[in-house]
Amino acid sequence: MNYELFEVADGVWAAIVDLGDDTLVFDTTLSFQLAQRLRQEARRLTGRDPGLLVNSHWHGDHMLGNQSFTGILIVSTARTKELIETLGPRRLDANRAAHGEKAPELHATVLTPPTETFDEVLDLGRAQLITYGGGHTESDAFLWIPEVATLLAADLVVIDTHAWVGDGDVKSWRRILARLDELDAETVIPGHGPVGTGDDIALMDAYLEELLLLEPGAPMPPEFADLSHPEAFERNLEALRAR
Repeated sequence: MNYELFEVADGVWAAIVDLGDDTLVFDTTLSFQLAQRLRQEARRLTGRDPGLLVNSHWHGDHMLGNQSFTGILIVSTARTKELIETLGPRRLDANRAAHGEKAPELHATVLTPPTETFDEVLDLGRAQLITYGGGHTESDAFLWIPEVATLLAADLVVIDTHAWVGDGDVKSWRRILARLDELDAETVIPGHGPVGTGDDIALMDAYLEELLLLEPGAPMPPEFADLSHPEAFERNLEALRAR
């Protein structure tokens, strides 16, 4: 795994935000080794060690790097913290069993839950950490930076790839997207995929709307043909109909 950091708005490098008097990191990837690099990059780019780490939701690809941020404040919603502490170990064990030989780092991963929680809105000065409840999971947080109209959406918005709907509520998710659209974001940093614009919120909603209309086994709609991770399509249909 690898990633590339570039400045998408003044003082915002995708997963790193310069708050002025503090540095925030938003999610930590699946790898604590990549997370170590992320912490180093945050220090290089902002001139200070991060003082705050946010976990947007409980999925491992957004929080298994937490162990590289011990000693600083790790914040999530209360429900996300609970899910990391309960479902997190089970999902980690399952991934170790399924991929351990190909991903030895998983066996050295120490699950590190958030240290603090917030309700609804956490005012960080330049940015606001916000939750509208659960959509992609039972509890999703995003970061809004109004002065540069930039939204760090986590997996509430993914771009050029299939989303995963099996741990959330698609109808609630669509209601959350409608509220995100009202922010009039100019830049949207998705949980997966390239940096986009506010228009990608509507595209995310259209994807979810289409999924709700389809039955398991349905052919993939032509408009989904170029999305990454096509294997998720049938899994999504099955997950929706299993409820």
